[in-house]
Amino acid sequence: MRIEAVSVTDCEGVSLEIRDGLIRSRERRSQCEVFVAPGLVDIQVNGVEGLDYSSPALRPEHVHAIVEKLARWGTTHHLPTVITGPADTMVRSIKTIAQARREDELVAHSVPSLHVEGPYISPLDGPRGAHPREHIRSPSIAEYEDWQDASGGAIRIVTLAPERSGALPLIERLRSDGVIPSIGHTAATPDEIRAAVDAGATMSTHLGNGSAAELPRLRNFIWEQLAADELTAGVIADGFHVPEAVLRVIARVKRQNRLVLVSDLAPMAGLEVGIHCWGDVAVQVHPDGRLGVPGTPYLAGAAFGLDRAIGNFRRASGWTMPEVLRLCTQNPAQILGIPDYPLSLAEGSAADLVVFRYDTAADTLTVLQTIVQGQELFSAQPQRATR
Repeated sequence: MRIEAVSVTDCEGVSLEIRDGLIRSRERRSQCEVFVAPGLVDIQVNGVEGLDYSSPALRPEHVHAIVEKLARWGTTHHLPTVITGPADTMVRSIKTIAQARREDELVAHSVPSLHVEGPYISPLDGPRGAHPREHIRSPSIAEYEDWQDASGGAIRIVTLAPERSGALPLIERLRSDGVIPSIGHTAATPDEIRAAVDAGATMSTHLGNGSAAELPRLRNFIWEQLAADELTAGVIADGFHVPEAVLRVIARVKRQNRLVLVSDLAPMAGLEVGIHCWGDVAVQVHPDGRLGVPGTPYLAGAAFGLDRAIGNFRRASGWTMPEVLRLCTQNPAQILGIPDYPLSLAEGSAADLVVFRYDTAADTLTVLQTIVQGQELFSAQPQRATR
């Protein structure tokens, strides 16, 4: 389904315009704007509301359900993210997602490819985050080939720690296959980060997170990744993972063309306050929505979608709304090579859209409607009963 035409009409009390590839309206005497934009693209989703992409119990219908649940946050495309686990469990998850893509038209459209985060990461507390230590292992090209076979060639991002033995040859192989090697969950030295970049790494997975609580103040892997123009930084801007001042620094260094906002949604997102299990790892849902490893200062994924990240990052950076939207629309879509993604609202573009209200005073977004392939997948308006 495609956009047939784009037009705006001024209504009493409402000013409408098309600018920067978006439709925007502003109610006069109001601090709220309504935007119509291309659908949001999230390259890191682990699950939501108890549905887990890394669970042995994952079924194809769960993938469809996650696509529908993400629509309430304005997300029309996402990458299922399979995290560290036993080799057979990871392959099973990948096969299940691939099956859902083959059999379900909505999933095939909304899930362009997959992200594998781990198991080739640091085993140290802090850098490994909520990944189970017992399943962390050294990089293996043979295992990566198993993932690609299981996915039908749909693996698009692999997150790994470059200090692991065998990481550099795998990075080189990923790049030769057109797969994105992304640095994350690492305790690497600056020299090891540079070696990974030279080998072909092009992204940083949730930069600033998956890290030790304390680092050398000047020579550390965060500074080195910030300074590497070759690396596009993924950033979680949910208000918990990265302080506002750090978001501002990242914005100034990476600028608009080397930044992507990600949610890092975890299966506990949307669950009640308390302790839940993410595989074999306990995760605590706090009253404020923060997800953490109980008894530690470490986070365990996120509970908020990209809609929250947009407002937080706009406030931190001072950028305009179209500039921030680029970080979770145009930038990830181009990185992933999504065919027919609507980079702007134009006649003939794919009808994958989000409508949201933006409160300019509070920097908060409210998603009003999400359209995927011309079909309304979410609406904030209750459905009227029909006779």
